[in-house]
Amino acid sequence: PDGKWLAFSAEYAGNRDVYVVPAEGGEPRRLTWHPGDDTVQGWTHDGKSVLFTSGRATKAPGAATRFWTAPAEGGVEGPLPLPRGYQGEISPDGARIAYRMNGSWDEERRNYRGGQNRPIWIVDLKTFDLVSPPWTDSKDMDPVWAGGAVYFISDRDGVANLWSYHPGTKKLAQHTRYTDFDVKSLGSNGEAVVFEQAGAIHELDAKSGKVRDVAITVAGDFPWMMPRWQDA
Repeated sequence: PDGKWLAFSAEYAGNRDVYVVPAEGGEPRRLTWHPGDDTVQGWTHDGKSVLFTSGRATKAPGAATRFWTAPAEGGVEGPLPLPRGYQGEISPDGARIAYRMNGSWDEERRNYRGGQNRPIWIVDLKTFDLVSPPWTDSKDMDPVWAGGAVYFISDRDGVANLWSYHPGTKKLAQHTRYTDFDVKSLGSNGEAVVFEQAGAIHELDAKSGKVRDVAITVAGDFPWMMPRWQDA
């Protein structure tokens, strides 16, 4: 959350695990070692732990995932008190989590209206009270927090666009109106939302509602330089 560290999932050792690395570059630190796949979702509100999903507690194949946290400095992982979770983010104050319960077989399929679709759930982590944005049958994905609202991807208008729902005011709003290419993924720092669309990264200011293009410079992590097991 302070912009100094990046959390990500990687298969450096043949299994998807959780890593952190300084934002300016450096050697990744591995946080999980379980043989189940661990997929990073973000950070806890205090920046001390990484939030991730894993099916380690259920039987494979087709294991249902749930939310876990791993200390950023290293240590024992622990589950959140929710039975299932596929995508989600904890609110900046740590009081709630907005999440998607399950994924779908084909995340790229447009206008799917079947039983794998579920609404975004916003849950109080103490009382477990639950609210959801207005929903009928759309595919709603990638919930993140910004400006007190939950932003998410929804194809309720036929194309996957960026929407938001404020749990206090109950206001539902549409922020992008693309008609060509879907919005693919979201991220947030609590004030602005970044999203991928048409092969580029864009930023939405949560206060002004303005969208701008973001220029990205990427430094490689050179996985072939990392220690690894090699058959003789």
